[in-house]
Amino acid sequence: MKNMLRTGAAIAVAAGAMIAVPAHAQADNEATANAKAEILSALTLEVETGTLLDFGKITVTDTSADPSLNTYDAVLSDNLGSPEITCADAELICSGTVNMPQFNISGGTASKPVVISLPSAAITLSETGGDTMSVSGWTSTEELNALVQDTDPVTGDPLFNPDNSPVLVRSGDATTAAPGMVLDGSGEGSFIVGATLAVRGDQSVGVYTGQFDVSVNYE
Repeated sequence: MKNMLRTGAAIAVAAGAMIAVPAHAQADNEATANAKAEILSALTLEVETGTLLDFGKITVTDTSADPSLNTYDAVLSDNLGSPEITCADAELICSGTVNMPQFNISGGTASKPVVISLPSAAITLSETGGDTMSVSGWTSTEELNALVQDTDPVTGDPLFNPDNSPVLVRSGDATTAAPGMVLDGSGEGSFIVGATLAVRGDQSVGVYTGQFDVSVNYE
């Protein structure tokens, strides 16, 4: 009887050992990676009513033998929140009221960084007689607020958000990144665009008009 009890106990111990063994162990040649996606609110970009790229009135006083060979620049830029036209060449006289278009972003996800895409090439302004002028040298009020990754002031190490995305700040240096901005707590923001107008020495008299596109996307 004792032998039978001992045998039964041995069988029970063996069965318990079998239950404790894992049914499956991950092999050394397998690994698990995380997956992630983030849905953001669609951005809406609109031009502020009553604003446009207006270089004002420009008079050309080129008295050279062949003024068609000469081109002068009129630079429209933002000066502490006010549009300002600069005609540095003596052959140009700038006057009248100037204006710069303000672009408003709405409907975005709060506190998210966005990149501003200005025209990558010159556009053409035309007058009814067929003469043209070129606009290039695009800038925005966020040009010097390019977004770069922030760093720890003590260690210099790059900083990350809880979701492991980089902490972005305005660099103050347009050469470091694309022009951009961080949306406010309501998912909104605004910026102003300027450019440079190339005026020939023999430019025809008239009103010149044209259009250009600007877009914004999440960083």
